[in-house]
Amino acid sequence: MVVDMPAVLDARRLRARQVGRLMRFHREEFVVDGVPGQLTQTGLLKLMSEIDPAYLGYQHTTVVRWEAGATRPTRERLEVFGQALSLSRAEVDGLIDLAGLELRYEFYVESDTEPALDDDRVDTVPVVQERNSHHGDEQGAENRAHVHQMLRFGLYRFALPGAAVAGSGFLLQSIGWTADLLLSAYIAVVIALMLCDYFLRRRRSNSLRDLLVISVFVLLGVTILPAPLTRMDSFGFYTVPAFAGTAMPFVLSLLVFLVMALSAGLIFDFLYKWQYSRPGGNPYKKAAWVSFPPLVFVYVCISLFTGAGFWVYLLEAFPVLGGVLMSMLVLRDDSIKVDVWMKRFLLQSSVLILISLTSLSLAATLIIYNDPSMLFLPDHTLLRSWDVDFAALGYPAGEYAERARMGMTWSALSAIVYMVVVIGGTLLLTIVRKDTGDSPDAAASAVPAETDKSRERPKDPRVDVRYRPGWLAGHRMLQPMRSSAGMIRVDKGYAI
Repeated sequence: MVVDMPAVLDARRLRARQVGRLMRFHREEFVVDGVPGQLTQTGLLKLMSEIDPAYLGYQHTTVVRWEAGATRPTRERLEVFGQALSLSRAEVDGLIDLAGLELRYEFYVESDTEPALDDDRVDTVPVVQERNSHHGDEQGAENRAHVHQMLRFGLYRFALPGAAVAGSGFLLQSIGWTADLLLSAYIAVVIALMLCDYFLRRRRSNSLRDLLVISVFVLLGVTILPAPLTRMDSFGFYTVPAFAGTAMPFVLSLLVFLVMALSAGLIFDFLYKWQYSRPGGNPYKKAAWVSFPPLVFVYVCISLFTGAGFWVYLLEAFPVLGGVLMSMLVLRDDSIKVDVWMKRFLLQSSVLILISLTSLSLAATLIIYNDPSMLFLPDHTLLRSWDVDFAALGYPAGEYAERARMGMTWSALSAIVYMVVVIGGTLLLTIVRKDTGDSPDAAASAVPAETDKSRERPKDPRVDVRYRPGWLAGHRMLQPMRSSAGMIRVDKGYAI
């Protein structure tokens, strides 16, 4: 069998260059702040990362290769590209058709001694080998980009904050500033800076992972707010003689919380790519698999090294956080369609749930404040127990209840405010941003492609067509090739 593979490969290179030019055309025509031509290659990657976090680790040179045709286009990339630039379904289909992703090359052998009909067989080994090789190269590049992105995530989310927490703690200890109010301010400032960093770095694409990381850290961190008053931490670091009366127990606790938050983010990212890299599937099941395992991991690890009070608190906070994350993942799933009535119902139900949970949390805080006997003394964990030496702590045992009650109140109020404002507000914003079936975009997507061509996009004067006018002018169309040994047949689609 003789197969003109160079011609096939040349056709693929031609398609890649044509798709790259069209991608560049769409990028340069994209309207930013009312002005077209302002979207950079880095800006395109940011928009695409809002659809798929896998593009967070890509550099602008990757887009250069796409637009130059040096990288073979894939359906997944073109779909994400179309969603990032708000292209119509017809335009995305045009890119996919132009890339030849709808074509199936079948190689038929005609025998000289037996009827061709009886001997027709498919021999796609060369194409499969080339496709697998290309897929392996792209998969390796994606894996390297993912590892690079995870390293950056660890650097910015743990290494730098951890160094700041440890450095400031050592500074306080070296100059002898160990007053209760000063240590409380130190803990509050650390949590506030982490929150500010979250809002400054927040991306709509990856906000769920970032929301999980900052939420785990804050919900764990507020539990240490009473520590400067009681001079105890839940891990028992204060029992180390060298740490008694210093800032080190609180510094070490904050570092542990950072590690737990980072671990939750990495697990979330891994599960997200595992569940959402495959099309189809139950959206509720996928969202549950992504949302709850990171929180379960943190809960188990924390429970091994803290007392009963910590277990009870996290058993109340983490299910709420997991439910919110799961709800937002489901709402962001394209397979979930929400009409106007359902959207209004979700908003009203979410507000009602927030009010109910806030009321219950405030009631529980008041009950514990009025009955200090319900407070847990941090004198044991699942792995060990110890006797509290109040003389070394600098106050009598009778003052512990009052100190713990005041600290618990500030801790509970801080957790409630965060849950309502940040977590609840993010959920409500996700519901508001969810497209409904009555929106113009959804209505247009429900009609045939011919109707799409007459629809105009706001602030974009382009005509909704699959190919740029005159795009294929001057290019030779591939035709089925025949020879005495065999032929190539294009089964369907456009041959360019």
